[in-house]
Amino acid sequence: MAVKKKTNSLRGKAATRAVSSAAKAQNAEATGITELKDLNPFLHQLKQTKRDKMLTKATEFIGKLKSGNTSGQISKSSLRRQKRKVKEQLKPKMEDLLTSLPLNLLETAETTRIVAAPTAQFVNKLVKNKPSIMKKKGSLKIIQEETIKFHSVLSDKSFRANPMDAMRQSLLAQQQQK
Repeated sequence: MAVKKKTNSLRGKAATRAVSSAAKAQNAEATGITELKDLNPFLHQLKQTKRDKMLTKATEFIGKLKSGNTSGQISKSSLRRQKRKVKEQLKPKMEDLLTSLPLNLLETAETTRIVAAPTAQFVNKLVKNKPSIMKKKGSLKIIQEETIKFHSVLSDKSFRANPMDAMRQSLLAQQQQK
């Protein structure tokens, strides 16, 4: 069997490309377009080199340093102060609130008297040697003390006559002891 000869070789491909590119060039000259560069407007822009870019950045930076304000904006603290000032202006003032109230309410407000509430007597000092209810040992001791007091109230003759009055009297007596 005979082996088929390869018709597409590298030289053959290069020759066909050269012929086709020459044909395209002739067609382009015939239509009036001389180069493909004329079609793309971005190819004619000025090119900036790395050195030019570095120089422009350096000059801009030096200009910012000379102006003094590197950020080009207002500082954070001054922004906060401005916001705080705006918030303060938005808050209602007492004069505005008084003008919005009707007159008859203002007259009644002047006639009312402020009476001091009775001061409650609170114990400010911690009583030492008193069992704590938070601990198991202390809570058991408190329960024992309360059962003794309860039995004493139950055994009293006044409790049998009037139970509610006897309990009230015992509670008053405990409060006076403290």
